[in-house]
Amino acid sequence: MHAIDERKVKSVMKKHGGRFDTMPRHKDGDEVGEAAPKIGETNVGFRMLASMGWAEGDRIGGDASTGIEY
Repeated sequence: MHAIDERKVKSVMKKHGGRFDTMPRHKDGDEVGEAAPKIGETNVGFRMLASMGWAEGDRIGGDASTGIEY
């Protein structure tokens, strides 16, 4: 087990103004990654999903109307 370096913790907290909420916050229903470029049909992940019946525009997980519920 590693000891916590208190000086490093203080430095990081000071750099972030004591806050760690700089990550984007997504709301229910937001399409995460919509700005990312689409993967091509030659991509192995694309081919794997297509072989299991997925088509572009389909959600992954859950049923087609809800996506993944948590």
